[in-house]
Amino acid sequence: MPLLKSHNKLLFILSIILFIVAILLYGFLSYRQNKDEILEQIDKQLYNQAISLKYALPNDFHDRATDAQAISIDEDKYLANKLTRFVQEAGFQYNYTVIKKEDKLFFVASDLVADPENERGTFYFYEYEGADENFYDAFDKDTPTYKTVSDKWGTVRTVMVPERSPGGIKYLACADFDITYVKGLLQTNLFKSITTVFFFLLLTIPIIKVYTASYKDFLENLKQKSEFLDKVIESAALSTWISDEHGTAIRTNPACLDFFGATEDEVIGKYNLFQDSVIEEKGFMPVVKSVFDKGEPASIIIDYDFAAVDHVDVKNATHKTIKTVLTPILDNNKKVSNVIVQTIDITELKKSEEEKIRVNKIIAEHEKLSLVGRVAGKMAHDFNNILGIIMGNSELALAYSPDEKTKKRLELIHKQTIRGKNLTKNLVAFAKDQEPKQEFFSIDEKIDLVLNLLKKDLEGINVMRRYGHGIPDLLADSGMIEHAMVNIIQNSIHALSLTERPEIIVHTYHHRELIFIEIDDNGCGIPSNFLDKIYEPSSTLKGSKDITGMYKLGIKGTGYGMSNVKKYIEQHKGSISIKSEPQKGTKVTINLPIIKKELTNVDIQKVKKEKISFEKYILLVEDEHDISDVQYNVLTHEPCNHKVDIASNGQVALDLLDRNEYDLISLDYVLPGKFNGMDVYHHAREKNKKIPILFISGNIVFLESIKDLKKKDSYIDHLSKPCKNVDYLKCINQLFENPSV
Repeated sequence: MPLLKSHNKLLFILSIILFIVAILLYGFLSYRQNKDEILEQIDKQLYNQAISLKYALPNDFHDRATDAQAISIDEDKYLANKLTRFVQEAGFQYNYTVIKKEDKLFFVASDLVADPENERGTFYFYEYEGADENFYDAFDKDTPTYKTVSDKWGTVRTVMVPERSPGGIKYLACADFDITYVKGLLQTNLFKSITTVFFFLLLTIPIIKVYTASYKDFLENLKQKSEFLDKVIESAALSTWISDEHGTAIRTNPACLDFFGATEDEVIGKYNLFQDSVIEEKGFMPVVKSVFDKGEPASIIIDYDFAAVDHVDVKNATHKTIKTVLTPILDNNKKVSNVIVQTIDITELKKSEEEKIRVNKIIAEHEKLSLVGRVAGKMAHDFNNILGIIMGNSELALAYSPDEKTKKRLELIHKQTIRGKNLTKNLVAFAKDQEPKQEFFSIDEKIDLVLNLLKKDLEGINVMRRYGHGIPDLLADSGMIEHAMVNIIQNSIHALSLTERPEIIVHTYHHRELIFIEIDDNGCGIPSNFLDKIYEPSSTLKGSKDITGMYKLGIKGTGYGMSNVKKYIEQHKGSISIKSEPQKGTKVTINLPIIKKELTNVDIQKVKKEKISFEKYILLVEDEHDISDVQYNVLTHEPCNHKVDIASNGQVALDLLDRNEYDLISLDYVLPGKFNGMDVYHHAREKNKKIPILFISGNIVFLESIKDLKKKDSYIDHLSKPCKNVDYLKCINQLFENPSV
């Protein structure tokens, strides 16, 4: 607005100046034109008066007037009286003729002298001393000369008309106007011109006043609109900032600064869309450029880490999944002058969608494998009974058999029963759909334990251990993680069976909110066409499936090991990836989420940014001690300071519900004893239809039922185990903020 105001003022001032200059120029030109017309009119009168002299004087007068005595006094006076009447009647000052004799000028005929110096009382043959040079020049011309001249008698406007007598005498017929008269006419003309100019200048006053008033109203209206727009932008809850035509940030609102964790000094005039390395890296720069080039709005969804933008330094930059809408503003030439950038945080929505996809995937996989699992479980049970009989009898037979050949056959039978036992162990693990029993433990200690258990199998293999610094304890089912590590390392051992210098590298470390486990070997590797099948049940390349001779003879696989590993890792909200190249080796990378035992300062600040509820009375139903300890610490300390009762099973939860009135229930689905989480839920609903309840579970059966339950009950929510402390508190606060609650 200041630029607009300054621009309009300048245009208005220039317009007024041009108007005044035009009026003054008009007045000046009008004055000059009128002056020329007046002088032309006066000169015309003077000319007419001058040429009439030859008719007023005798025809031979100038032929006879050769000296001071040539014309008689009586004739001279007669002619002077005649010329005087002419002058008086016409309003002139002087009427006379001049001759040139011996380079001197002499008056010949003239009107009467007011104060005569001789008896004649005229200027007859009176020498014109001090005559203007124009009189001398006029004798050399054949045309009239008009001049304003001065002499001892004053200043006059005169005309000098060259004439010749019948005898050939050249003389000047002259007539004079008093310059005072001429000046009077010119001053009158000047006054008229000034009056005209002043009149037009007076007309500019109302124009200026009207414009000033209108412009003032316009500026006031513009100011009000600008202030309103400022208030809209400033008070908007939606993150909004504005760029110039070059993509540089020129305006932002508080919601935007809070959204990105920035200050005005850090971004205004510094951040530029076209220099954003994150947008460039993610491949969205063409979309941004098209907004500026085509003037059409666009939107992008991007995992945006503001701290990774390398051309600005933002100390408290945020990292979110965002949806950004870019709306161009066009100028009068249809060119982009600004772009409005509005952003919303869809991190939770993205997580929710990912969680939904994950759950649907788990459910689909569960449905696909449930039948196989039930059959495998039943077969494993029956097969274990058979193996038990064979194993027991083979051991007894070995103890009493005297024949060496028979002993060898019995040993082979005994080894195969052990292999069968391992197979059924994996089948049982595959068939079971159990929820992880979580506890805090050291991942390094767990891996070292596994390596020690496999010490005999690792003989001849160079095992390198790389320990990360300060790895926090992992909250997980230690049995599942141990089983996963045994399977992966056992696969590496098998892959190294034909390698000359076998080597396994086990590296553990943590980064941000994840613990990483890398198991790298230089074994036979996995063919690329088999990598996408590696997690399928009963899928193996060992034994009879080893058509390329990658493994040592006698090594066989069950086909269920990696399927179980993947299931265990995903049940802990982790991920597993495998990179392999035949004859070079395989690298397995696992990452598992870090669950802190209490809120960190960063977590507390994140929670405080949201609307929080505090000092509520909460029932915590959780049978796993390590998890309940974490949840208790999070709930009872800053910033929430809730009062919390803990129930380790369903029966205790029911008893506490009967005795107390709670504000919220944090409820595990799988509980030991007679009553599970759904029993506690129904009991709570009998007492209170609106108490908010947060289910904490990753159980497949529960995941299948929670969707329908949430449609019927708007006072519940769900988080899968394991969950971050911040997410846990956020979900509880959202339940408290539910308008229904």
